[in-house]
Amino acid sequence: MIAKDHEITEFFTAIEEIDHKNRGGCLLFCYAFFLWLKSRGHDLHDFTIYHVAGNWGYLINTNIDFLDGRQTEPTSGWHFVWKYNGEIFDSCGRYFLSYDDVNLFPENKAFSHFGTRETAIANFCIAALNKHEWNTRFHRPQGMDIAESNLMIEFAGVDRWDSLWDEE
Repeated sequence: MIAKDHEITEFFTAIEEIDHKNRGGCLLFCYAFFLWLKSRGHDLHDFTIYHVAGNWGYLINTNIDFLDGRQTEPTSGWHFVWKYNGEIFDSCGRYFLSYDDVNLFPENKAFSHFGTRETAIANFCIAALNKHEWNTRFHRPQGMDIAESNLMIEFAGVDRWDSLWDEE
């Protein structure tokens, strides 16, 4: 079952109060949408994450190597967006890709060391989010709390990094 437009609007309404989502929280909200779809029993076959090249295009290769089993850890990136039901989104709404942005989870690709494509998406998100390389403008502990409460999901395994914001 594919999520309907009004349901997708509900997702964005639930996270609209969170500040600076695209300044350190972009992958977290890709993962949030994935978890939200999963929690509602929606079909995930059309969900994928794109690594936007931006000024840090070289990091795409590190993440592809991680997904292919040639690298033990993924990394952060310039920006991450997701595609669902033929449309591209980031944490603020609709998004438009450029020619050098890369689909990290193409449907026809095997992720043998992860088992399934769905498991590969979850493992990538958790491992990349747990790297302490993200923009701290986004207040992760607060953003995660609001998203978990409003979307009724759980970011199991994702570090909240409370210590980064305790000093503020």
